Amino acid sequence: MSKKNIAVLSIIAFFIIGSVISVKYYFKEKPVEIRVGSLARVRGNDAAPIKIVEFMDFRCYPCALGSKYLKTLIKENPDSIRLEMKYFPLSINQDFAISARYAECASRQGKFWQYHDLLIEEQEKWKKYMNPQTVFESYAKQIKLDTKQLDACLQDKTVFRKILDLKEEGQALGVTSTPTYFINGKKIVGLKLLKEEISSLLKVHSAQ
Repeated sequence: MSKKNIAVLSIIAFFIIGSVISVKYYFKEKPVEIRVGSLARVRGNDAAPIKIVEFMDFRCYPCALGSKYLKTLIKENPDSIRLEMKYFPLSINQDFAISARYAECASRQGKFWQYHDLLIEEQEKWKKYMNPQTVFESYAKQIKLDTKQLDACLQDKTVFRKILDLKEEGQALGVTSTPTYFINGKKIVGLKLLKEEISSLLKVHSAQ
């Protein structure tokens, strides 16, 4: 085989390998934030053996700690954990209503988790403001939400009704504080018990 043919084959092989790696990387890194509708607030593998339902308030500091822990945990165990987040305002106040409305409107554009993570990471910043709406607008721009859709969504009464419906769902399940988790149906309150329960379940499933 001539050197020219070898060079051509090498180039073709290089592009084939590159394409395969790119495809694998895409599917591995494909974000769950593209989910919309009833799955918009779900993170992780739908078929996971460990299913967590979280009731939280965005202003709640322990909730922020729990959210950071779960985000890392799901990255480390992508096939084992499914998380569904549900709003549970401890009081129907303006700050929560605004933050939750923005998060819910982000979910309707398929970007719930991107917005959720900003609210969690920046919690200490926006909580200082009497009216943090300007900060929330900046987060919307940061994740490139459609501003016209966002403005219309924020005025939609069904958005606030959704937040209240999820709180009422939590109340019916006996939720009185945040964060409260239901792990495979078992009620867990607080980060310490959450870590203990998940650690135990992961050991069981890893041994199977």
